[in-house]
Amino acid sequence: MADRGDLIIYQGDDWGATVSVFNGTAPADITGYTAKAQIRQDVADNDADVDVEIVTAVTSPTISLTIPAAVTADMCGDYVWDLQITSPAGQVTTILAGNVRVTQEVTRAVA
Repeated sequence: MADRGDLIIYQGDDWGATVSVFNGTAPADITGYTAKAQIRQDVADNDADVDVEIVTAVTSPTISLTIPAAVTADMCGDYVWDLQITSPAGQVTTILAGNVRVTQEVTRAVA
């Protein structure tokens, strides 16, 4: 079962986080792994369009997650997300999942 990891994002800001992966209490060797994370409206969302594809980069034992401001600018409200890693042998494991809360920005461009 995936660990719980809720995200709080401010609309229009660059967002980033680092996830450390452990095997028990020791850092996991995830060399050669890939990671994928998505944000959707709902867990049961069967729409082929993903609301947000979170940019991932794996540097064992951590995974960097980023969303550029240009993407968060179009987000507002509540979503769900998860983070999956895939081993070099093709085994997929969901390591984090949770809710996403995007707070609407106050400061924005004036027309």
